[in-house]
Amino acid sequence: MVSLKQKIDFANHILKKNLKESKKGVYVAWSGGKESTVMLHLLKILYQNKVPIPVLFGDSSLEHEEVYKFIKSISERWQLTIVRQEIPGLQSLMETKKTIKDIIPRVKKTFKRSLENIVIEKGINVLFWGSRWQDHNGETRVVSEKKFGTKLVYPLIHFNEYDIWNYILHFNVPYLKLYEKGYRNINILPLMKSPTESSQHIFQKMIDHIRSDQLKQLQPSRV
Repeated sequence: MVSLKQKIDFANHILKKNLKESKKGVYVAWSGGKESTVMLHLLKILYQNKVPIPVLFGDSSLEHEEVYKFIKSISERWQLTIVRQEIPGLQSLMETKKTIKDIIPRVKKTFKRSLENIVIEKGINVLFWGSRWQDHNGETRVVSEKKFGTKLVYPLIHFNEYDIWNYILHFNVPYLKLYEKGYRNINILPLMKSPTESSQHIFQKMIDHIRSDQLKQLQPSRV
């Protein structure tokens, strides 16, 4: 079984390798979600408590109010160089009378087109992205790939959800309190699934389990 430390070491290796190979045009994407916040924290710890590259926040104007507050708070605390890039077209798309099922492919297409434009405009050669193991739904899981006109790099590709929360609790990383209310993923508002008592219970059960495991690891072993 691969330990959290081994996964962190490998993520750090990926980050350092790509930062070394590309001297300019390296960005890290941040949505305010748990994965991309962990990625920022890894960079921050690696480089003397300072994220050394610009942080790209794609603003659709449809993010949850708590996301905007979180972005502002952490940006100030961690002294991030935020590049806030508007993603046009999503607002008008959401105002159509189409169903969510019909809208999702168009949202993805609009997002892809916007990201390709941002890559060209900003001269992005490498973009660190917070995808993890369970995000790829059976697709080939790679550390990096050419996509959206740039090199997307996934330092957390070998993390699962448990690992992410284990890291957050171990290093006391700030996170959106929306998760505690039962939200599983932080998407644009119209696509966020409403939390349920069940999802809130599952989250709390996972957090309690992680804390229990961490306490066990701190206890001295008996001879």
